[in-house]
Amino acid sequence: MAALQHDTVNNHLIEHALDGMTLSKELTLKDKLDHLKIRLGISRDEYMIKPGLYKIGQPTETSDVLVTCNYKLTVDIVRSSLKKDYFLLILDTDGINVWCAAGKGKFGTAELIYALQHYGLEAHVSHKNLIVPQLGAPGIQAHLVTQVTGYKIKYGPIRIEDVDLYTDDYIKTKEMSKVEFTLKERLVLTPLEFKRSFKLILPVLLLSLLPVLNLSHVLMLLISAFIGTVVFPAILPVRPFKMFYKNGILLSMIANLYLLYNNFSLFTLGFYMLVSMYCGFLALNFTGSTTFTSLSGVEKEMDIAIKVMINTSVISAIVMVLGVFI
Repeated sequence: MAALQHDTVNNHLIEHALDGMTLSKELTLKDKLDHLKIRLGISRDEYMIKPGLYKIGQPTETSDVLVTCNYKLTVDIVRSSLKKDYFLLILDTDGINVWCAAGKGKFGTAELIYALQHYGLEAHVSHKNLIVPQLGAPGIQAHLVTQVTGYKIKYGPIRIEDVDLYTDDYIKTKEMSKVEFTLKERLVLTPLEFKRSFKLILPVLLLSLLPVLNLSHVLMLLISAFIGTVVFPAILPVRPFKMFYKNGILLSMIANLYLLYNNFSLFTLGFYMLVSMYCGFLALNFTGSTTFTSLSGVEKEMDIAIKVMINTSVISAIVMVLGVFI
């Protein structure tokens, strides 16, 4: 494993000391501006911290050990949410958050064992207990970690804000184990998805200069992009269909129906079908980013949706071509 390969560490964040590395509990203005960039998808793949053992505050040998990923946004949320002092064991997840990394095997048993064997935790603590995020549980086989390293795993609360209270008695309430995924949490995903949607929007806007496209077509595309990246995640709890892509297609068809009727042609019909598939694709992007789906459910929908969208898009393109020449 290449768990020590990430050497890009923010100098303002880490103080090098003889006995380890200390993370500040306070976020700087630069941290907050960096978070805004990441939410917009700027340098997202480079936003990681070097794996290793860190101190939050001034922990002692009896202090609790928290385990997390090396996605810096996650690390920043963790360190700024804690009042007590802890050791933080950061695994190499290639800059992927805990939940997604657990599903992909990055936040997993082998990586945790590697970290325990190479990051010198035993020199700093007198106990053998680890607190692992509950959302990281799918990637961790606790009995194997204990068998190989002797460390015992406790699965902490869903939200990092509850960790200080949890470590008072190590008892999780029902509220600490409940995933809510509020409207605010859903919409925080939309800036990145909307930005990604411009990969298709910009070429169409340029093509709109051609006689074959008009303002109605451009509006159809913009409406579908907005629905797929903002409206759909907002209505997730009350979506009419279980499969995400179907909801995107339906919402786009309803929202653009007036534009189709008011500007009907064979070409516009094909374009209408195409942007509906596009909206379905944008909605599909959320299927692995929410608490409403399972890994098997995501895989099943991906298999079905891609086939439907490809086949329908081909038919749409044929209709559009016929509309140009007929």
